[in-house]
Amino acid sequence: MLAKRWLAMFSVVGRPAAVVTRLMIGFGIWCGLGGASLAENYFGGSIGYGFDAKVTGVKGNENTNYPDPPDPVGGFPLLRGASLTDLSLGSTPMLGFRLGHFFENTPWFGLEAALSYSRPEFKHQPVTLTHPGFVDLIGTPSVTEEQLPARSGVFRLAVDGIARYGGWGRITPYVGAGPAMFIWHISGTGHSGITAFDPVGVFGPRIDENVVTWGADLKAGIEYKIDEQWATGLEYHYDWSRMHIDNFRSLSHASGNFNSQDIELTLSRRF
Repeated sequence: MLAKRWLAMFSVVGRPAAVVTRLMIGFGIWCGLGGASLAENYFGGSIGYGFDAKVTGVKGNENTNYPDPPDPVGGFPLLRGASLTDLSLGSTPMLGFRLGHFFENTPWFGLEAALSYSRPEFKHQPVTLTHPGFVDLIGTPSVTEEQLPARSGVFRLAVDGIARYGGWGRITPYVGAGPAMFIWHISGTGHSGITAFDPVGVFGPRIDENVVTWGADLKAGIEYKIDEQWATGLEYHYDWSRMHIDNFRSLSHASGNFNSQDIELTLSRRF
């Protein structure tokens, strides 16, 4: 019954997350059969590198009269539910802090709260918008724009359940999964509309968005015990969240799926 609940919780994240979740369930059973260290508290930090970040399945309302309000009477309506090709974000260094506890009765299982910060930039990239309403404007349902870069800063706060195997002496493999909150600040130029029809584009209000989204954090790692108090390790993360942005240049009330990966080096102290 517990396994079914875990799978149902993370099925929305997609196939990679579902695979990791199944592995975590099996790994947890294995951990319970193996040796494990005593219950403990720990804190630590991490440095890492985020990569392969993107926003997929993007939909929003496209203002064809940007930067002015939509003008349906004048032939420049608001195209509701326009779809966009995927938005790629740049790779970024990241820093993190964590605090955790492994339980005395089940020393192979614990909980960890981890906070990290990174700055993935929305890349300068071609983006294709599709909506039937474009046919009346340009004779085709799709138009490709050159989107200029936009800066972003992201705090990720995750609370993960951790299952570890303590039967390999100083080396401890583990997996983890849990809910995560992503706190974004997105900023950049309002310059938009650079297309084959208009190579200059138009200047609009600067982007200045604060966004809070909820999702999931999945991870797997291996830790090396330096001594009775200190340990170091290597950790992989896969993150997902459902993202909503009120205004991004000519697009408003946009939503999509944020996906990212990162590798982190960790250092922790038991107490």
